[in-house]
Amino acid sequence: MIVDELNQAEKDTLRDIVENDRLRSAIPTEHLEKLIDLGYAEQRNSGVIATGKARVLFRGLGRP
Repeated sequence: MIVDELNQAEKDTLRDIVENDRLRSAIPTEHLEKLIDLGYAEQRNSGVIATGKARVLFRGLGRP
């Protein structure tokens, strides 16, 4: 099941991941904590969301 979520998350845009809260369900808790510590995600009342720093990184990874 988590593999399916990760595969779907790879296909989605970052906006889709954040809006659908797939970030929380696709990534194990200990990894989310590390992403929060590094500033790539933040905990909000609505769940875990990617920060601007993460958006820049993910955009850069998508380029050839």
